[in-house]
Amino acid sequence: MRTTHFISLFIALTISISGWSQARIVFQNDPYIVLNDQAYLVIDNNNGNAITNPAQGNIVSEDEFNYVKWNVSNSTGTYNMPLTTANNFKIPVSVNITTAGSGGNDYFLFSSYGGLGTANWLGSTNLPTGPPVLHFVDVATGAAENSAFVIDRFWMIDCMGYTNRPSATLSIRYADEEESAVGNTITEGLLGAQRYNSDTDVWGDYGPTGTINTTTNIVSGIPAPDLHFFETWTLSSSEMPLPIELLSFDARCTDGVMTLKWATASETNNDRFLLERSPDGQNWETLDEIYGAGNSTSQLNYELKDVAPFNGTTYYRLTQIDFNGDFTTFEPKAGVCSDFDLDIVSVSNNFNSSQFDVFWFSVSSFQSCMPISGFSAMDGSDPNWGLLASQEAVMFPSLVPASRAISAADRASLLSEM
Repeated sequence: MRTTHFISLFIALTISISGWSQARIVFQNDPYIVLNDQAYLVIDNNNGNAITNPAQGNIVSEDEFNYVKWNVSNSTGTYNMPLTTANNFKIPVSVNITTAGSGGNDYFLFSSYGGLGTANWLGSTNLPTGPPVLHFVDVATGAAENSAFVIDRFWMIDCMGYTNRPSATLSIRYADEEESAVGNTITEGLLGAQRYNSDTDVWGDYGPTGTINTTTNIVSGIPAPDLHFFETWTLSSSEMPLPIELLSFDARCTDGVMTLKWATASETNNDRFLLERSPDGQNWETLDEIYGAGNSTSQLNYELKDVAPFNGTTYYRLTQIDFNGDFTTFEPKAGVCSDFDLDIVSVSNNFNSSQFDVFWFSVSSFQSCMPISGFSAMDGSDPNWGLLASQEAVMFPSLVPASRAISAADRASLLSEM
């Protein structure tokens, strides 16, 4: 059972009360507040200056549940949290709330913990548990441990009690020892922020994003709109971000044309998509390439038509390609397009004869399509041919029809194919 401790006594800092103003924490001379045993430090003041001189202060959490609870309420403004590692490296978080949230008992929780320079510290074995983060895999395969490309630290920045979450812009500072620790292969200049979506169990619907300054060790300008404001944050390299989420990829056939649709929740350094097709799921040929959006944090929808799918089942494969040439290939999808429901254009028949001519198209060999209209109604004396009387324009290949003679005995078989 978890015991909650509320901190009420601080050494080497000043609690200032003046007139009717609310209490503030005023840091001077670089003091420390160290939280242990899943303690809460409660700041019951919704003003951004409730922590004054944050650059001169240090709050050490080093546990997911050693929280600072700041009763921000429905306010806007900049809130600076002077977090520091147990090794005395300042890793402050800044939250600039641009659009206020709403709710009855709304507040922010801040905490942080990390590897502190420990060699081969794995994010996958140190995942946050409340709410639980369920995976820490890479984008290229969706299966491999990705700790080597991620800072050895998690930041908890959670807005709680809100009916509608606020929107904000964040900045996060990281420690050199947790970026360059043994076991990491991070390109520092490619670091950006990602957060874990606990509603859908994904990292990759957001980021990596923000602007990196490798001199100050700060990633700034991190957008956190209300729909993307979840608790667990980290910094990962855009060369191998935590997984990209493909919202959907579908193939549907209508009138002999296969329509491919896919949607992305976010895109990072996305140059283009490669679409391939196959009659057997083994041998692939290029269908087309579609430009990506580069970088996006909103849902984008794409569509491509294959006007000449293979008869029967066609397999489609989608590959996303980054600007640097890295790529991710997603699970193939199968679509079924049989022959056209009607491939007979017209029939001429002498009903006193045992022979009649049928004009037809070789559907399986067409390369392009054009609309053909003007079907002639058949002689009403033969009810079987009434199927053609009200036929509307459909899509047929732009090939010259051929003619062949068919015996009257084959009429039933012919009609069954129409």
